[in-house]
Amino acid sequence: MGGVLVGITGGMGAGKSTFAGMLQRRGATVLDADRIGHEVIELPQVRGALEDAFGADITRPDGSIDRRELARRAFGCERQDELNAIVFPALSEELWHRVDTALASEGIDVVVV
Repeated sequence: MGGVLVGITGGMGAGKSTFAGMLQRRGATVLDADRIGHEVIELPQVRGALEDAFGADITRPDGSIDRRELARRAFGCERQDELNAIVFPALSEELWHRVDTALASEGIDVVVV
């Protein structure tokens, strides 16, 4: 790895996306963990575990996860820990894979998560 890894954290409306955009305009590579999370919930093994935990009807007719319904069931019933236990391992693996790939790429000096 030859670059710098920057992590941005904060609550909703804190300006994370705005700050990440500023860094991206200055040449940083930005990896959005929320977007990656949306991707990994569609992986067959993650989707299956979510269906097992929260009900098969969280899947839309097209086979994708209804994120709004999943959130209602996970957060409305205080089952966030269960949701995180299912999604986080795949999210973490994919995020770090992308970080490693970006930092190993020629010409990429700063990666922002």
